[in-house]
Amino acid sequence: MVAGLIRFGFNYADTGDFWGSIGKGIKTAGFVMCMSFAITLVALKFPYLAKAVVIVMLSYAGENVLKNIEEGDYATALELVTHLTAQILLSKILGPYIHKASTSGEGTGKDLSSVDDIISNPKNLYGKSKSDVSKILGDGWTEGAYGSSKTGWKFTKGDQSIFYHPGGGVHVGSYYGYSSGATGKIKIVGSDYVPISGDKARVINVE
Repeated sequence: MVAGLIRFGFNYADTGDFWGSIGKGIKTAGFVMCMSFAITLVALKFPYLAKAVVIVMLSYAGENVLKNIEEGDYATALELVTHLTAQILLSKILGPYIHKASTSGEGTGKDLSSVDDIISNPKNLYGKSKSDVSKILGDGWTEGAYGSSKTGWKFTKGDQSIFYHPGGGVHVGSYYGYSSGATGKIKIVGSDYVPISGDKARVINVE
């Protein structure tokens, strides 16, 4: 709203056109609201919808720039170019956050549906609860405690094991992981994990 009022004030002072200035103020306020809406969607982890909002904004501005140039309305075209530039900058700023939000899937239990999915997308195991993993694996897996102090949990089936260790003892930092005869032992870790000397497991960092 503040941006819209500022735009109205400058335009009215320049042209004296009250209603025309109100229209331009509303457009500016709407643009800023769209930007805020996109940022909010990212914050709420709706990345694909946020991306769609940015794309629609870019498409609208780009189409109207060409239309105004064809009609000889260069002042409005210049105004839209300014908005278009702001939108491009917005998409560049939001891009990394949209990508991170759309690929993290931490703790949702929705992006993995089998042990093969875990092996193919090991980073997506990070942040899952025991309940999440139990649902992902389905029937046929045996639940048990994991670690020398039994503070972690694991699910085993044949030579396959999916596990979680909360840290403590010789381990600094928590980790998730899986192991099998075919893959060996894999650890999925965050920024709090400190590698242990002589550990032969393959370590995958989610950061």
